[in-house]
Amino acid sequence: MSPDSLNFDTAKHNWSLSRLTKNPHWTKIRLGILLLIDSTSLAVTYWLSFVLRLDGTDFGIFRPAFQNTILPIVLSNVGIFLILGIYRQIWRFANIYSAVLIGKCVAIGTSVFMLSMIFLDNKMSIPRSVPILFGLLSFSAIVLVRFGWRLWCSRNDVRHAIGNKRCFVYGAGVAGAAFADQVSSNRKLAYTAVGFIDDDPNKIGRILHGIKVLGTGKELQALSIKHNASTVIIALHHAPGKNIRHIVDLCLTAGLTPLILPDVAYSLTSDVMQPRSVDVRDLLCRSPKSTDTNAIREVFAGRTVLITGAGGSIGSEICRQIASMKPRRIILMDASEYNLYRIELELRENVACKNIELHAVLGSTTEKRVVNRVFEQFS
Repeated sequence: MSPDSLNFDTAKHNWSLSRLTKNPHWTKIRLGILLLIDSTSLAVTYWLSFVLRLDGTDFGIFRPAFQNTILPIVLSNVGIFLILGIYRQIWRFANIYSAVLIGKCVAIGTSVFMLSMIFLDNKMSIPRSVPILFGLLSFSAIVLVRFGWRLWCSRNDVRHAIGNKRCFVYGAGVAGAAFADQVSSNRKLAYTAVGFIDDDPNKIGRILHGIKVLGTGKELQALSIKHNASTVIIALHHAPGKNIRHIVDLCLTAGLTPLILPDVAYSLTSDVMQPRSVDVRDLLCRSPKSTDTNAIREVFAGRTVLITGAGGSIGSEICRQIASMKPRRIILMDASEYNLYRIELELRENVACKNIELHAVLGSTTEKRVVNRVFEQFS
């Protein structure tokens, strides 16, 4: 089979699965599939518990007890799973908390099993070690199914990540771990993390979310050549501006593109884990000043506002802030044609600027003729 036909078959399979999950009855279909898988797993592990305890498939005097208890055991455990919410979990993102939930369900099911043995008559008794074996085996089977599904989804995502940018994650901490986890499950992030970079020598060689800590920032150039990486994602929330500037210098020296994870405070309306370019705010890391937005809105609402240096890092942010104050007209003035074009395009695509007149003026505030013309034209 050729690679092209294999890719076609994979794409066709993914398309079919995607169409199935969009079915309006998918929730019921999914529940039915999971109930079938779990019921089968519980029945098999219950049978296997007897096999291990009795060293064979000839259950002898315990065969009637096995045959009469297998259905109640399976149904009672599935009922516990339903009550405790196992089937409401999104198993594509299974983690340690998912395993704990499974363990809790199996522990309750095993306890019910052991207590029920007290009320069974002698003819229906089973070996005392069977419930313990059943608990261990059923837990292992259910965890294997759930985490196997997550592994399959992760491998499927890797196939779609072939054209992604190979990047280093600078910072093997909480933010770096969260980003690495997102990279493996979020297709909107067009990156493939090839390794962590961290300046703590105690972390070198350790593994986080399956990704190794390769070295420190001083080794960036050599590591980028070795691992064919082109980008560095800076995952250091609340780091001092001095540290960010140092890391950016290391990236530029190594010929790598530095990007940074936005702070949650600036990401409430976007994807928190979507890296962006490093800007002056990251390099300065000054504490923000509180402002009276209502008083400011009264100043700008319904008026014509001229913003000079509109395409710069500070000017462009002023444009965004004033656009939210609902002025009637904004005149963007800048000496850089490219910067002026970029901020004008951004504002025109901004929903907040839908009813605002935007005028771009190419020129410098040092040119008296240009400034006079702007004031005469727009009053």
